[in-house]
Amino acid sequence: MIIINNNIYEVEINLDDEELNLDKEEINLNKEEINLDEEEINLYEEEINLDEEEINLDEEEINLDEEEINFYRENINFNEEKINLDKEEINLDKEEINLDEEFIILYILFKKNNIFITIVKFIKYFEFFTFSTILKSFSCGLSSKFKNTNKLSLHSYIQLSLSFIMFLLNNNLITVHLLLKNNKKYEKYALLNVILIPVYQYKFLKLLSIYHYIPYSYNGCRLKKRRFV
Repeated sequence: MIIINNNIYEVEINLDDEELNLDKEEINLNKEEINLDEEEINLYEEEINLDEEEINLDEEEINLDEEEINFYRENINFNEEKINLDKEEINLDKEEINLDEEFIILYILFKKNNIFITIVKFIKYFEFFTFSTILKSFSCGLSSKFKNTNKLSLHSYIQLSLSFIMFLLNNNLITVHLLLKNNKKYEKYALLNVILIPVYQYKFLKLLSIYHYIPYSYNGCRLKKRRFV
């Protein structure tokens, strides 16, 4: 009986050993599963890190794009400033051109018994001067009621002077060129009374230039023909 009991105990011990082995195997399996889970976790972490790196790269690219955009904006602003400066220069040039485009000539013709004043506008196109229009004409005869009479008197001088000065004032014609024609004995007296004294009194008028055209008589003489051998 003791032997049997021993056998029985041995069988029980073997069973317990087998159970222990099974438990160990289960533990090992669980460990392997845990290791697998850890590996998966590591893989996920690596993927997350990769995603973060990609995000960082994208952010860097975005920053670079923003810098490029800012650079282009600065260039655009700089170009706009240049364009504005060019426009201002063009406007200044246009103003200068406009100042030179039109100019006024006071054409004064002295006759034997009358004085004629014609206000003429010329236009400058590049280096060429072209006639535009006659703005107004005045004469001493406008104040005389009789034909074929001497119209040169103090009263007619005053009337002529006031007429053309008021016309210049009303039309804002400040800068003019003066052109005189003919040389008569009363020219100095007429010039003093009609032009110089009013200009001195009314200092609004600026004479840019004074030209005096004196026509000389031509007797029809011409050079002899040259003969060539």
